[in-house]
Amino acid sequence: MTTSELIYEHALRDIGLKEIDGPVSNPRIKLAISFAADWLDKDDSKTAWCGCIRGLWAHETQTGSPAAYYRAINWSKWGNKITNLALAKQGDTVILGRTGGYHVGLFSSWDGKSPTFKLLGGNQSNQCSIASMRVDNIVSIRRAKTW
Repeated sequence: MTTSELIYEHALRDIGLKEIDGPVSNPRIKLAISFAADWLDKDDSKTAWCGCIRGLWAHETQTGSPAAYYRAINWSKWGNKITNLALAKQGDTVILGRTGGYHVGLFSSWDGKSPTFKLLGGNQSNQCSIASMRVDNIVSIRRAKTW
């Protein structure tokens, strides 16, 4: 099993993980936020937690993470650069641009033609899911270095 596959298989366990409305947070999301930085707001409905959960997966699989990984854009400094989506493998880390910042998740699939691809990630419609994302929003694709 490759490192990317290991991360992906581990992350699949969190599919369906959802935010809790109000000041009470989902314990797993709260753990991801707390582990990322003690000063972040632990309210999962107030904190963008995609980078936090990606970092928790990295910690749990011992596959490494960039400094300040709670900032999605910082994942563009991690691993080895993949030059285009056609070369992406399941479990590669994908950083997307979005209104107001960035988003990070794991590449799931792409048919090679569609303007969208599937991304496994946290904080996608307030939950951990596999969601369709626009190809033209990709900022960077990164693959875990092999140890």
